[in-house]
Amino acid sequence: MLTLARRLGLVAALVLYTIWDEALLSAPVVASARWFGVWPTFAAFSLLYGSAGFALSLLVVHAYARRMSGRPGRLELRAQRDAATTRHRWARQLLQRGGWLGFCLASFALGPMVTTWFLYATGRVRSQVRLVALASSAVFAVTFVAPYCGVGGLL
Repeated sequence: MLTLARRLGLVAALVLYTIWDEALLSAPVVASARWFGVWPTFAAFSLLYGSAGFALSLLVVHAYARRMSGRPGRLELRAQRDAATTRHRWARQLLQRGGWLGFCLASFALGPMVTTWFLYATGRVRSQVRLVALASSAVFAVTFVAPYCGVGGLL
C-alpha cells in the first residue's frame, strides 16, 4: 500500500513529466513558427513528429510481439504504464466503442504508440498494424503541432 507521501510524490512526478514532455516537444514548434512562419513549421514538424510516432509505434508493437514469445521489451513496458493512467482509461474505452471518431480522439489523447499497441494487443488490427500506426501518427502529429504553430504565429 502506498503512503500518502508516496502518492503525492507520484502525482507530482507525473505532473512534472507531463509538463516537461509537453514543453520539450512544443518549444521548437513555437520558436520555428515565429521565425520561419506557421505553414512551413506546420509541414515540417507534422512530418517529423508523425514519422517519429510511426517508428516508435512499430517498435512498441514489435516489442509486444516479442513479449508474447516470452521476452518483454522496454518500450512495450512503457506503453503499458502509459495505458494504465486515468487519462488513458477513458480514451481506451472511447477507442473500443467510438469508431473512427474514437480512434482520432484516442490518437490525440494517448498518442500513436499506446493507440497502436492497444489495438494490436486486443487483436483488432494484427494484419493492418502499419496502416493503424500511420493513421494514428498522422492524427497525433497534426493535432499536436497545429495549436503550437498557432501560438507561435501569435507571438
